[in-house]
Amino acid sequence: MPFYDDRQTDYLVQSYNHTEFAPPGMHIHPHYEIMMILDDSKSRILINGSKVYTERPYVAIFSPFFIRAINIKAVFLYPSYYNNDMTEKKRTFQEDAMRYGTLMGIFWTLKFILFPLGMNTPFLLVAFFALTVIGVPVLGYRFLRQYRDRDCQGTLSFSRGFLFTAFMYMFAALFVTIAHYIYFKYMDNGLIVGTYQEMLTQMNELATPETKASIDQFQQALDVISTLSPLEICIQLITQNIFYCTLLALPTALLATRNSKKE
Repeated sequence: MPFYDDRQTDYLVQSYNHTEFAPPGMHIHPHYEIMMILDDSKSRILINGSKVYTERPYVAIFSPFFIRAINIKAVFLYPSYYNNDMTEKKRTFQEDAMRYGTLMGIFWTLKFILFPLGMNTPFLLVAFFALTVIGVPVLGYRFLRQYRDRDCQGTLSFSRGFLFTAFMYMFAALFVTIAHYIYFKYMDNGLIVGTYQEMLTQMNELATPETKASIDQFQQALDVISTLSPLEICIQLITQNIFYCTLLALPTALLATRNSKKE
């Protein structure tokens, strides 16, 4: 289609199916245009520099002498078609890591709920540690595989896999820190420290000379923790999460890279 498209007629009606329609590029014409899209196709319309997006059936009315470009992507028949000027924006590396990191952060938050509940219910405490030791690595590996297969066309270098996993865990740590702060600021009221203090007191009564030194070290650590503010506790937790999960990103990336498709 030419840039200036004058059909030299009072009105013109045209109908296309998906196999016949070629999306017009940038153009302008001196007449009104009414366009009807009757199926669920991804459409992107550029009108005088403004972009409009939709994935639903619609009717568009264009005024004369408006510069416009129309791009329609049929969901089923054209799964990969876009012209060069209207290419769908691809998510950045950081956006993908944030998306998966948010999901990981939700998992961490739900897992963290079990920890204070486990102070009175040992089974929940065991479940918390099991989800931490087993659930986090497994879920991290599954998320990295999904990223590799869906966003990297099945191929993934070790360095990219490591950076993605490290960033994903970093975003997850930031997410769960909000839950940590809310809990320690408004809900804990000394529950966790008090429970561990009772445990140490009972252990100290049964301690042997060999275990006495270890118990004293735990007591000193608990005394330090009891003096921390909620914000200081959160800083300690997020630092530990990022450090240990960065180490965990190494074997995770190695496994995902090893299972990548060869080009």
